[in-house]
Amino acid sequence: MTAGVQRDAAGLDVMSNAKLHYSSNAAEPYNKEQAPGKMADVNEVTELNALLAMKGGEGDASYAKNSQTQAQGFRFVQPVLQAAIHRMDLPTRTGVVRIADLGCSSGPNSVNHMNIIVNTLRKRYASAAAAAAAAVAAQSAHPQQLPASGRKSAAVPEFDVYFADLPSNDFNSLLRHINRDYSRSSRDGTAAAAAANATGRVGSRVAGNGYFASCVAGSFYGRLFPRASVNVVFSSFSLHWLSKIPEAVQRQDSPAYNDGFVWIHGGKPAAAKAYAEQSRRDLVTFLRARAEEMVSGGLMFLLLKGRKDSDPTVQYDPDGVTMFGTQMEGVFNELISEGLLDASVRDSFNIPMYYPTVDEMREAIDESGSFLVDRLELLNDVPANPFTKQELEANPTDCGRKLAKICRSLLGVLVDTHMGVNVADQFFHRLELRAITRSRAESLRPRAAYSNVNLAVLIKK
Repeated sequence: MTAGVQRDAAGLDVMSNAKLHYSSNAAEPYNKEQAPGKMADVNEVTELNALLAMKGGEGDASYAKNSQTQAQGFRFVQPVLQAAIHRMDLPTRTGVVRIADLGCSSGPNSVNHMNIIVNTLRKRYASAAAAAAAAVAAQSAHPQQLPASGRKSAAVPEFDVYFADLPSNDFNSLLRHINRDYSRSSRDGTAAAAAANATGRVGSRVAGNGYFASCVAGSFYGRLFPRASVNVVFSSFSLHWLSKIPEAVQRQDSPAYNDGFVWIHGGKPAAAKAYAEQSRRDLVTFLRARAEEMVSGGLMFLLLKGRKDSDPTVQYDPDGVTMFGTQMEGVFNELISEGLLDASVRDSFNIPMYYPTVDEMREAIDESGSFLVDRLELLNDVPANPFTKQELEANPTDCGRKLAKICRSLLGVLVDTHMGVNVADQFFHRLELRAITRSRAESLRPRAAYSNVNLAVLIKK
């Protein structure tokens, strides 16, 4: 597939300017005429690049409308990110600072993240420039006494932001969010982005909080950028998604064959072990690719789901709440018992997520060998509930419906492709009913409103 420019409904140009990493046996695009209950070839897809994506657009089940929990998680750690930016070495030998959001998805969260990073850097550069100017004024008689670092940091650079995700991501929706952000900022007297130009890049040289923006289509489990070109790498709630389902989990003759389960939580130890090994390889591959792309002294900020228990079959707290795993398995079993699905459809569906422990993260960082650990910890009190306890108790129906939409925004594309849209609609309707009946009881659980999240702040050696 060659890179090309497409024009979206808002009149913005989109260019795929990175390699598209498809597997040789990627599934065909979903066919709406597919017979109900008939499994697509998703179980044969080892690389998910051509298929995996958060649900695009801006409908009721879209990621844009159902990513409040991710926004909550980021707000919780935002002070940590800004503090890390204030500690990092400012690039002073370049007129451009390059920032990459890896796993940006298609909603407004990524635009907000990048605005915060750019604004924090801009303020720091402005402070450094003011300090340098003051030092020059104070020592005007002896300018040679001013430290070289102070003289070099006087100018605020331009900012180049890369929004990167898989080729299956809805980049057109993301560009519309960038354009809206620019329009709002322009009305407020500050430009956060500018209109697209003919190169397929969103942005132009603007004043205020402006930056150049590009959409990059490709897997972050490989190189995306030129060598030593990126100053800041950011990734939020993306690295727990695996590059592929381990082959052993899909083979019926394998001890790790995950029949009867759709995830590894509460599942077979052999399947969980295969997931753990895949996660380790993925993390090391990710870090080695970033080591090639980042400048020395560059900052990497990673936020991803994590777990406390060393047992990989325990992916989340027993007293926490999740729609993955047991709830989805229950719906599969209902459809199977009613003859709407064959058991093989459930047995061949595997959620491509793994929540690593801090120790597993540290082992991958050490194996990659290119980063210093500024901060690495499991945060176990990250807000993760889109409703208050009072809302759950007062209106479980609305809350259950919302939980099902959140689940569909994350896994809907995979489920639709795997079983067909007609059965998928029934699947998520039943998941919604289960969420409604359970939401009130689950609101009383001690961990219902919180999530375990790994936080890593790394510095490129």
